Amino acid sequence: MLQSDLNSNFLQSILYYIDQQISGRRYDPYATQCGTYSYDGSGNLQIDTWLIGDITQPSNSTLLSYTLSNIITFYTNKYANPYAILAQQPFFSITTTDRNNLETTLIQNGYCIYNSTAGIVQFWNGSAWVNIYGTL
Repeated sequence: MLQSDLNSNFLQSILYYIDQQISGRRYDPYATQCGTYSYDGSGNLQIDTWLIGDITQPSNSTLLSYTLSNIITFYTNKYANPYAILAQQPFFSITTTDRNNLETTLIQNGYCIYNSTAGIVQFWNGSAWVNIYGTL
């Protein structure tokens, strides 16, 4: 990944790094619980303080070693789309493929999506997406 990509996707990269260390651990989408950040003299983002005691602070070279597409896919499935479902109630439009890649949580119980591939409305019952209306 280029330094400019890291600068543009710094928080996503931090969250990806945490997931690589301890799979399934989640923080807020802005990584405010993880540390504080600023720009160095070259205009690159850097970690000033690291607040996660059981995970070593990532180096810039570690973050740069990741593939940008992997970071974007991770963030979309674990953060962006799940939060969008919550924010865009009653219906968030998503394909079956993207829905299958979502990380669902208990907080999403009862929330609805519009499955644009199948043309149906579905809700999360805690273990599966269930059809609640017939095909539109």
